[in-house]
Amino acid sequence: MENTSISRKLIAERSGVSKRTVTRVLQNDKLVSESTRKKVLQVVEELGYTRNRLAGNLSRNLNSNFVAVLVPDMANYYYLELFDYLTKYLEDYDYIVSIYKIDENNLFRTFDSVLENRVSVIINFGFYPINEEYLKKLNAANIKIIHPGIGVDPVSLKIDYLQAMDDAFRSLTEHGCKNIYFVCGRKEKFAEDGRVRSYLKLMEKYGFGDGESKVYYGDYPQKNAMETGRIVTEKLLYENNADAIFFLNDMMAFGAIHTIQSSGKTIGKDISMIGFDNTKMSMFCDPPLSTVDSQIETEIQRYIGYILDREVPDEGIVAKFIKRSSSV
Repeated sequence: MENTSISRKLIAERSGVSKRTVTRVLQNDKLVSESTRKKVLQVVEELGYTRNRLAGNLSRNLNSNFVAVLVPDMANYYYLELFDYLTKYLEDYDYIVSIYKIDENNLFRTFDSVLENRVSVIINFGFYPINEEYLKKLNAANIKIIHPGIGVDPVSLKIDYLQAMDDAFRSLTEHGCKNIYFVCGRKEKFAEDGRVRSYLKLMEKYGFGDGESKVYYGDYPQKNAMETGRIVTEKLLYENNADAIFFLNDMMAFGAIHTIQSSGKTIGKDISMIGFDNTKMSMFCDPPLSTVDSQIETEIQRYIGYILDREVPDEGIVAKFIKRSSSV
């Protein structure tokens, strides 16, 4: 933050130049002579002055260099990996990535906050669409929006899960699995999700009939993913004798591990577990989790391309099945 006791007026007086010249130096104006630039910057260094870049941008009607990432679940490691990739790729371009937890109660307050601070980009990972009113405001403020929720998303990110899940089904059925379930989030938000739709198609393909009754919906994202996985799996195991379970994401599977082990079942032998996302943690849980790799880094590279005004591929991303010891 700028030290208010050290003003540009003081820098101008010490440097023997006008206040306007100091401003031009701090804005890296190429028309300022090199000798003047060095003189001003020497005084700046001696005084320990730090430029308030945000105030400078807003005074020139420019957006800040912030990228706002909106997530529904801070406990979901998937979003932390996305955040890690974003910061890694954007740090060389002088962007600062900030993360906001959103829910139904604070959604519009968060939009107001990012609007007031004139962020450059919003990436909406929440399951709450940006409505037309706020979309209009954000567009008027020249804020780039990924996953707006309505209209056309500027970053095409259709993930094809079908082949990867088919590979998983083939592995399960070859080892005799017949009671294959799916642990999910809220029905109104996930009933049409590509993972659920692919599961239902494959249940029919492999002769297990209508799979709708075998999709167990929970309260995610109102409850975090791990808690949802634990609660829904407890209910599933109480009501049915599952020998394989797909989980909407790796974190739900992590939440279910203790529940399954406490039931007396051996994971990877009596019951198979398969998550989604292929987060790094999936390799290190016990047992290591089989998962469907949704290509997180490829996803982030597409966001980066859009943020930096590069051409972004519009072809879909093909997921891959990663078999580990949590499944037969």
